[in-house]
Amino acid sequence: MKIMFDRDTLDSAVTPITGVTSKNNTIAAIEGIQIKASGGSCVLSGFDMEKGMRVTIDAEIKEEGCYIINASKLSQIVKTMPPGMINIEVESNRITKIFSGKSEFQLQALNGDDFPNLPELEGEVGFTIKRGELTKMIKKSDLAVGINNPRAELNGLHVELSNTGIKMVSCDGTKLAVVEKQRELENTGGQEINSSFTIPAKTLPELVRLLGDSDDPVSIRLGRKHIIFICDNIIFFTRMLEKEFLDYNRFIPASFAINLTIDSESFMRGLGRALLITESVQRGETSSIPRFNFVDDKLKITTVSSAGRVYDEIDIKKQGDDIEIGFNCRYLTDVIRSCDPGGLKLSLNSPLMSMVVESAEIEENDKYLYLILPNRLKG
Repeated sequence: MKIMFDRDTLDSAVTPITGVTSKNNTIAAIEGIQIKASGGSCVLSGFDMEKGMRVTIDAEIKEEGCYIINASKLSQIVKTMPPGMINIEVESNRITKIFSGKSEFQLQALNGDDFPNLPELEGEVGFTIKRGELTKMIKKSDLAVGINNPRAELNGLHVELSNTGIKMVSCDGTKLAVVEKQRELENTGGQEINSSFTIPAKTLPELVRLLGDSDDPVSIRLGRKHIIFICDNIIFFTRMLEKEFLDYNRFIPASFAINLTIDSESFMRGLGRALLITESVQRGETSSIPRFNFVDDKLKITTVSSAGRVYDEIDIKKQGDDIEIGFNCRYLTDVIRSCDPGGLKLSLNSPLMSMVVESAEIEENDKYLYLILPNRLKG
């Protein structure tokens, strides 16, 4: 196999593929990138048996072939090469030469047939959406995605589709996030867009990096066991979590006894000051649970720990009785940070029931809701 690539073109393909290859695996083939040169095109593939990527790029193919090259080493080599053209040549004994100008590396390649078979990258359900819109929804909803949760279905971001919009839901047992965008999705499949799926947590960072913040469209297809994302010449796919997601609606109260509004930036600054006392920066250990007293037109935040004491007041507008409640300061900070700037509506019923956080300004097309469990206060 003999191929000539533009260095920047090759780097733009190898870098994202390296993110989906396996690391320190006993199967050497899935630590590598399969390079297949045939029929006038070059296809690069990576697959760790859970998620994968296939990229088609321009190249000058002098001799066709199919081989596997270690992804990490190939990525590092390409980045250190001088600008211009890079040649990759694999001899019959699988000795691989990678050279540009007077710089040359030699590696041992694997036979391309040793690469695992990729899943079928087609699906009956398909739609398109702007990449930036999808990225924003993921970033607003992934704060409650479970990590190694005993309930397997919580270790992912749940997505619900309809002809009129898309909703993302995550829950880790202490927080719940629901982010919804009402808009007509362009149907690109053979079936109605009424479906749901759950994206594994470990897939989300790679997906966000791929999507970026542009207004360019991403085409999404649902296979039998995989979700496929198509961005120009890149196809990214991941196995979906197969367990049914929990019935999250039953955790959201239908009515509230206490409703109040607060400025999100003021709240964040107050939480930041409380974190200085509630957490030991050196050990990363939670020292105490702050008390949040919603009294008349003030939120009073107090906490005492071995590191010191903090007292703060923030203006609010409240309807209902006064209430004192405790929250994990870090969890509450994550929730408020994910909200849009401006007024927030906080809704409560009792010190032992979850608080709901949402925008104080009603948006018909873009909505979000966060639910956070309180901590029982002592004394």
